Amino acid sequence: MDDTLIKKRIEYYCEFDMDEGGTVKEPRWCGGVVEKICDGTWVITGKMRKCWKVGEAVEVLWDKIPDAGLPACRARVALNPNKWNKDGIDAWRMDLGEYDYGV
Repeated sequence: MDDTLIKKRIEYYCEFDMDEGGTVKEPRWCGGVVEKICDGTWVITGKMRKCWKVGEAVEVLWDKIPDAGLPACRARVALNPNKWNKDGIDAWRMDLGEYDYGV
């Protein structure tokens, strides 16, 4: 990852807890705008001393998801190059916007 990704829209495939107990999970694509690229000093959530490497993670301003009851927010997420343009959990891709097929 490099600075060319900043201000670009991406989509990220992740699971959401759809109930309070966390037993019902639903995968979905989420969209947002990349604001920052990791400089090697960002601590990985849940780890006390481990940081993401330079360019391994991004900070994204995520769009709100009304049907899941989630407001727009900022979050950091690792973008694995091996998950680029795939369909599984933690996959990611560029958000190309609305398609016009001209039909």
